[in-house]
Amino acid sequence: KQDPDFRESWMGFIPVEKQLIARALSEAPFARAAGPCPVVLFSAGWKGWTWRQTSTKAQELASHGYVVVWVTHYDATWACLPNQRVTYQTDDQVPFTAPGLLDRVQDLRFVLEQLQQWNQVGGEFTGCFDLEAVAAIGFSWGTYSAAEFCRLEPRCRAVIQLDCDAGAETAPDLVRLGLQKPILILNRADNFKTDLYDKATEDAVWAQISGSAHANFSDGYWVNFPNDLDRSQEIVLTLRAYVLWFLNKHLKGSTDPMPALADYPRVINFKQK
Repeated sequence: KQDPDFRESWMGFIPVEKQLIARALSEAPFARAAGPCPVVLFSAGWKGWTWRQTSTKAQELASHGYVVVWVTHYDATWACLPNQRVTYQTDDQVPFTAPGLLDRVQDLRFVLEQLQQWNQVGGEFTGCFDLEAVAAIGFSWGTYSAAEFCRLEPRCRAVIQLDCDAGAETAPDLVRLGLQKPILILNRADNFKTDLYDKATEDAVWAQISGSAHANFSDGYWVNFPNDLDRSQEIVLTLRAYVLWFLNKHLKGSTDPMPALADYPRVINFKQK
């Protein structure tokens, strides 16, 4: 759908966003001196706006030599297309189903294939991507699409799930078989879901983040908790530390130790295989 008033209504976020500091530049040249970079694909939550959900996490990873690619899935509430046309859909147009999850997985595979083409064809991205070092990160429902993608895609080496709460019924094969690849699961304080951790035989980490809510795992915390930003920032720094350590270990072969639990007291009920 298109609605000329829709863009203006959503752009109501902009005055707030202009008060935030971004660490990214539009159309910046690729840092070729870094060599081929590991690739991280991100799958947003149900109806997720993708790049608005996780931009600060992507900037952090990019600053450490990762290429982070957001994927706008079929269920996104709105999307800005390359021709600057904005499309949107209402809740009754967004099914939360197993076929929907498969559609998301196909999105991720399509994007990976596009990166493969860009990596080979003469152009500005030739040789920039290390497609033997690919990981997937998911938030909310995206945790299941990221994990199912990684289960089916040989080039995906690791998965990170950020507050894996709903959607197990949409990935029955994944839940039944598990994911026998490295996985990091970080959940909010009242989320005890351990289905994929329980199925894992090795290279699995599961923990909760004390004082956290679902929004703390996206960039929405500053909207949801404007009067408690110190707590939210502490949670953000905790997530960044463990996400970076995990990706460095499994995509770059780092032998650096895991961030010390004593340094990140919000990590609770920690489990590791």
